[in-house]
Amino acid sequence: MRVTHHRVGDLRLAVRTAGEGPLALLLHGFPDTAASLDALGDRLVARGWRVAAPSLRGYPPSEVPRSPVRLADLVADAVGVLDALGGDGPPWIIGHDWGAVVAYATALAHPTRLAGVVGLSVPPLPMLLGNLPRHPLQVITSRYMLAFNAPGAARRARRRDLRVVDRLWARWTPRGAPDAEALRRAREALGTPGAFEAAVGYYRMLRQPAFYRHLMRPLAIPALVLAGSLDPCIEAGLYAPHPASFAAPFRVEMVPGAGHFLPLEAPDTVADRFLAFVKRLNRKAPGE
Repeated sequence: MRVTHHRVGDLRLAVRTAGEGPLALLLHGFPDTAASLDALGDRLVARGWRVAAPSLRGYPPSEVPRSPVRLADLVADAVGVLDALGGDGPPWIIGHDWGAVVAYATALAHPTRLAGVVGLSVPPLPMLLGNLPRHPLQVITSRYMLAFNAPGAARRARRRDLRVVDRLWARWTPRGAPDAEALRRAREALGTPGAFEAAVGYYRMLRQPAFYRHLMRPLAIPALVLAGSLDPCIEAGLYAPHPASFAAPFRVEMVPGAGHFLPLEAPDTVADRFLAFVKRLNRKAPGE
């Protein structure tokens, strides 16, 4: 992967790029880095795609913002990267974990800019909240989100040498030990001054009404949602299709035997499912 830097709004973002052909914008999650998308990107490049994976706002080598992270900023970053890269035809946007949230938000804000959206390991918000009453234990599973909203959470995590990062990787990789190199990269990036504070700030968006107003709408472009069948981060039942989630062709599929880190654990399956979805869409007659 080649790393380029682009001024997008108030920040300079680092973007990993490779390949030629239709563009897929790949967005990473927490606690992770854009390099964890390399395996997925390599498989798409081998199938004739161009890929771009920015380090999200607050994650080095992108600049760390001085102000709190907002969903509108993350959407603007995604669109700004697309503007900087250019290309023929509308791109796809593929996001994992928080990257999936940003991908959904970008698809809702700019549907005409994109060919479609893929969410990995996180369902669209209407689906998640619509199914939550039948799966109340998810609130306990997601208690780390509440912990990140507590005053001084980032400071306490730094005092404990970011051991929370190791715990989350171990918890969300149920089939064995986490990818040691990916975990090392995540710890290194989040250990940069201000980076962990910015990353934890993503969770503070959950307290903002604007976050829900934006995301609680049906996706108006084709959408593919993939989740690991063994992912302990989000219960499988929360991926049951919900009528308020989609207003265009969609598929929701489980990846057998995979945990939370789909781009690392199952890059072949993710690439194959994505390309099969695109192929099915292209076969449909106009207006079908």
